[in-house]
Amino acid sequence: MIQEVLPVSMNQPPASSDGDAWGAGIRLAARLLDWLGDVGLKLRVDDELAALQPQINAAMPRAGGVLVVVGIQESDPDPTGRRLRSFIDAYVAATGQTPGEAFEVFRSADRLDQGTPPGFIRRDSLMWITKAG
Repeated sequence: MIQEVLPVSMNQPPASSDGDAWGAGIRLAARLLDWLGDVGLKLRVDDELAALQPQINAAMPRAGGVLVVVGIQESDPDPTGRRLRSFIDAYVAATGQTPGEAFEVFRSADRLDQGTPPGFIRRDSLMWITKAG
């Protein structure tokens, strides 16, 4: 079950405050995929998350959840204001009993994210996934 996306940064899609302890955040299933606006990209993200399912299941703690990073590259706007977006990667980043605990582990870990070509920026969305039920 995907519960929430952690607080936004300058490299995440637009967000609105939902009033929880995390402040400004977005819900992945609806908002991120709406923000992506590209059916092919949505399907690619779904496929990658399905491929990660064995890793997510293996990492899932008894209590808490798994933090997953989904990287999207976005182009600078063209003259009409349109931006091109494509999938970069998705990976299991951390586990914890709370989103905050997992985020702190992720934030303090050394990592090397895949870069983007000139004219593109990387936008990461952090998903908190828990057991259904």
